[in-house]
Amino acid sequence: MKKILAVILIAVLLYSCYFFFVIPFETKEIPMYVSVEQIIGFNITNESLAFGAMPPGALAQKNITINNGGDTMEFVHITGTGEVNKWVSVSDNNFFVGSGQEKNITVRAMVPSDAKPGRYEGTLKMQFKKII
Repeated sequence: MKKILAVILIAVLLYSCYFFFVIPFETKEIPMYVSVEQIIGFNITNESLAFGAMPPGALAQKNITINNGGDTMEFVHITGTGEVNKWVSVSDNNFFVGSGQEKNITVRAMVPSDAKPGRYEGTLKMQFKKII
């Protein structure tokens, strides 16, 4: 019985430490879209992940640089939402960026070969947590 209580106590302490020492402080939401067409087009913008016009079966990628200008290490967790989310992948996720450092990631959109023409939208969400 003492072993079970000790294990439970350790689990509770570890769980509590996670929430006390890893503080979410910012979430960035970046709109993203793909327009499925029989032509290839592109869109250059810093405000969204606009992969432009792509035919079925095509692959496009965008690079993002994450800069940590703060004074503590940050943990970055990336998720996606929307109908385009199932086509999008990131080169790295759930990573640390040290104070004064940067991290480059690649966001790829792969249009399925059976995709129907139209505009597919979603959001890339980046949650930043301070490590204290």
